Amino acid sequence: MHDDGHITNGDYKSMDQIFSWAFQKKAVPVDLIVYLRASPMVCYGRVRTRNRAGEDHIPLAYLQQLHDKHEAWLLHGKFGPLPAPMIVFNCDPPLPQLIAQYRSRQTEVMCGVPLDEPHPNAGVAEFRC
Repeated sequence: MHDDGHITNGDYKSMDQIFSWAFQKKAVPVDLIVYLRASPMVCYGRVRTRNRAGEDHIPLAYLQQLHDKHEAWLLHGKFGPLPAPMIVFNCDPPLPQLIAQYRSRQTEVMCGVPLDEPHPNAGVAEFRC
């Protein structure tokens, strides 16, 4: 958003300083990064299918920019080393395949302990350690 001029330099610097401080102080401990990687075209299609108010003007080019930034950060180390190990999920397939993919790796992600009750809006049970 800053690259496109939607955030002023002052606002960007303020947010960057807060992020840098929190990262250096380990204010939010991170033990695992889960990268839900989806192609911009798939994301664009899902936005269009959802048809939510406020999302109707998101251009494909913006999703491509977000994707490129995440790739540079998470896969190519452009912004320095990651603070924790990372698991990458390919989120391009349809939901049933994503559920199967998640379940096959739930122990890695959330210790594999299902909650007593699934969340009413979730396609799969939520998990906690």
